[in-house]
Amino acid sequence: MSPQRKDDLRAKALRFSNLGFQMILLIGLSAWLGSWLDEYLSMKTPWLTIFLSLFGIGASFYLVFKEIKELE
Repeated sequence: MSPQRKDDLRAKALRFSNLGFQMILLIGLSAWLGSWLDEYLSMKTPWLTIFLSLFGIGASFYLVFKEIKELE
């Protein structure tokens, strides 16, 4: 394997590992924000936590699909 190809593979692996951290951060922050809002608004059912968690998951999958499309 040529050195150029090894560097290209390393760059792609680094992009995808960074994407994993972005996903964790986005989902975690959106779930935390929903939980905080539910507590702040004294809601009995945690609707904002559920909604914002699902929004964070959807947004992180969008980032993954956008990155995969960019690589092709």
